[in-house]
Amino acid sequence: MIEFRVLSRSDCEQIRLWRNEDLSHLRTPYLLTQEMQERFYRDVVDNRAANARWWGAWGDVRTPQEKWEHPANGPVLFGYAGLEDISWENRRAEVSLFIAPSARKQGVGREAVAELLRRAREELNLHTVIGVVYQTTAAPQFWRAVLPPTTQWVKLPDAKWWKGRWWDADVFTVLLGTGSS
Repeated sequence: MIEFRVLSRSDCEQIRLWRNEDLSHLRTPYLLTQEMQERFYRDVVDNRAANARWWGAWGDVRTPQEKWEHPANGPVLFGYAGLEDISWENRRAEVSLFIAPSARKQGVGREAVAELLRRAREELNLHTVIGVVYQTTAAPQFWRAVLPPTTQWVKLPDAKWWKGRWWDADVFTVLLGTGSS
């Protein structure tokens, strides 16, 4: 079971460190400094007037051995989820999700996407969530597996320049108000 919590400055700093480990799947493939992340926290995460909403994703992502050795440990930060470029007039936003490298392939990403879509629909009253998934990693397979079957997909050729070549992207659209998610 995962939960979303308000992101703190220290959460954002930890996420920056994880993020800087692998830039291949990111829209902005450059290293972030501590100052840049502080500005993101101040101007976006901690700003209710920003057209974005972000949450820390928390859960028990320890290995079975770690759970056996330390049974009293509670949930830990394993990533963040956000809705950005929110268009309140059109009730649309772009999804963003980052899972720490050590927490991947444990099912928490699927739960985080479900919670993010629920919040978009029930708390923010959004109608449409879109996303861009670069084919530089296995991320397209993840997104195709976790999104509702009614999700619409479009291929965007040459969408990202990475390591000396152009990569395609998959763009998805999820309609929230129709019972499709």
